[in-house]
Amino acid sequence: MDTSIARELIAATRQLADALEASLDADEVGSRPTVDADRASETPFSFDPQRDRIPFEPKVVGTRREQDLCCLIMFGRLYAINVRLGRGATRTELREIAQAAGYADARAWAGWGKYATERDADGQIWATEGGHTEWITKIAERLNFILPDDIATWTPRA
Repeated sequence: MDTSIARELIAATRQLADALEASLDADEVGSRPTVDADRASETPFSFDPQRDRIPFEPKVVGTRREQDLCCLIMFGRLYAINVRLGRGATRTELREIAQAAGYADARAWAGWGKYATERDADGQIWATEGGHTEWITKIAERLNFILPDDIATWTPRA
């Protein structure tokens, strides 16, 4: 076999293996971003904060878009639990949500103010209408994200 052809096959196989490995990594929690934060605003982008991979890296201390994504992940995932599961989020879920949004732990929730979340009799956390408007609706518009109807639309708690 010609060594140049063999080397090309080896290089192509490595590229395929790298691409497959990257796709496996992307399916894991904390996956790599899929688009550049600056380019993400160019066209509307469908995004489900609970189910989709995070489209670019959220940063607590970053550009406005990176900070906005932190907020949208925090409240989008909280509200997804509220409307899709019909309950408030647990402390464990709040910690996981905060970490996905780029925070170290659940203490990030302390800075949002009482108008944005409320605690039920069981101690679980719910998004309020004000929190939904400010931290989901307005931020999704700024980011040019199209959210699923159940996340985009406020539904009062039963």
